[in-house]
Amino acid sequence: MYELRCLIAHNNFLTKIDYKNIIDLVNELSEKFNQAIEFVNKIIIPKNEKEAVLESVLKAHNEKFSLFLREWQEITQEINKLAENNNIVHSIEEPLSETIQKLIKNGILTEQFYTDLKPIGEFRNRINDLNEIFSDSEIDKHYTFAAEFYVLKFVLGDDTII
Repeated sequence: MYELRCLIAHNNFLTKIDYKNIIDLVNELSEKFNQAIEFVNKIIIPKNEKEAVLESVLKAHNEKFSLFLREWQEITQEINKLAENNNIVHSIEEPLSETIQKLIKNGILTEQFYTDLKPIGEFRNRINDLNEIFSDSEIDKHYTFAAEFYVLKFVLGDDTII
């Protein structure tokens, strides 16, 4: 199979026998891939584990996604720390927006904090939906925004964290 792959990849001429072998392999593998895809849909994975697997795959696949998701994790860790340090009852399983709303209700965060964070969270959700293809420039833009948000809110401490 590797030899046939090399023939194709390097634009070499194919013999009729090579061509037939490639077609046979494609047909054989297509059937196996289709069976595997059908089986995957039957696997039940808890949402938080599914997101962790997805993020791991994205990080391994694209360095830019990795940078963005690393920033997102740092932001969520800081928000969870704020909740814990202020004795706000929350679960790591609950949506981040619920934890933020509890922090706002208790006067620890402002509505502006949530407004500023929302586009970053929306982009992260768009990534997890796997319905779009993102350009490197779009990922860079959101990574930069997330990194600036983190520094402004948690390192410099603007007035949206009380």
